[in-house]
Amino acid sequence: MKSLADLRKQVAENYLQVLIDAVTVDALPAVAELVTVIGAEEATMRIGGYTALHCAASQRRVRVASILLNSAYGQAAINIPDDYGRSALYLSSSNPELIKLLLAAGADPNTALGDGSTPLSQACKSGDVDCVKAFTDKKKHIKRETLDHALTSAVFQNLHPEVISVIILLGADVNLKVPYEGEETSLLTIALRKKFVPVIDLLLEKGARLGKSISAPLLQSAVELGHLDIVKSLLSNGASPNTAIPLPSPNDVVVALRTGMEGTVPVHRETLLHIAIRVGNRKMVSLLVSKGADTEIRTAKGDGFTALHYAAMLVQ
Repeated sequence: MKSLADLRKQVAENYLQVLIDAVTVDALPAVAELVTVIGAEEATMRIGGYTALHCAASQRRVRVASILLNSAYGQAAINIPDDYGRSALYLSSSNPELIKLLLAAGADPNTALGDGSTPLSQACKSGDVDCVKAFTDKKKHIKRETLDHALTSAVFQNLHPEVISVIILLGADVNLKVPYEGEETSLLTIALRKKFVPVIDLLLEKGARLGKSISAPLLQSAVELGHLDIVKSLLSNGASPNTAIPLPSPNDVVVALRTGMEGTVPVHRETLLHIAIRVGNRKMVSLLVSKGADTEIRTAKGDGFTALHYAAMLVQ
């Protein structure tokens, strides 16, 4: 014979199943009636891994969610995770109306899964700017690590700049550094390495800084690969057109230029203009000159090459 506790549990599960069925078909009167007999103590009970609030969120049932949240059951269930660790807010991350409703009712925007993803990062991933903006009213409640993860994910995924702009508005740090290729790297550097031009422009506009240790190798890479937009963006935001790149060996450029003069002229560095000429990118040369690149800087003091020497040797 079943105990009284077991019978009560079975009755509660039956009611909860009926409630979930009512949520699924958007049966508002039935939902309103059922939440009067299902209390806060049933909030942790899940059918098929979900509470009724999870079902309302995942099925975008705004009116149903509103009824649930006005009950003791819904209030108690608001931050309960499903079997995969996801909150109702996480599951509603592609619906701005639901996001606002849940946040206003007390949903926690900082609940994170094992991979670090949060309702905010999921909202960003949806690509809907309104979903990200829905967090604005509760930005004081969003923790630093939540913002950092959202911004990092958005940059790595090359999301629309408007989405990234809202994350920054919420308080994310544009000069955040994260592990990347074995070192602590700024998001701006990552965007540059990945050639995400719109993201680069936005980060620079929002105050991301270009230190000397960052700009030289990245400018070198952008010039060598012919990414005019990136070079233009960097130069417009303070990078020098006369940035010099140290070279490990005098032979590197001589061999590249195929001059047959190996070892006769010291080569210790190249400017961006030298590099653009060496790789034969006329548009890049024009851009650098228009931005003030000095054609007289030599690759080494005294008898090094100027940019004009490079050009002359390549014509030979």
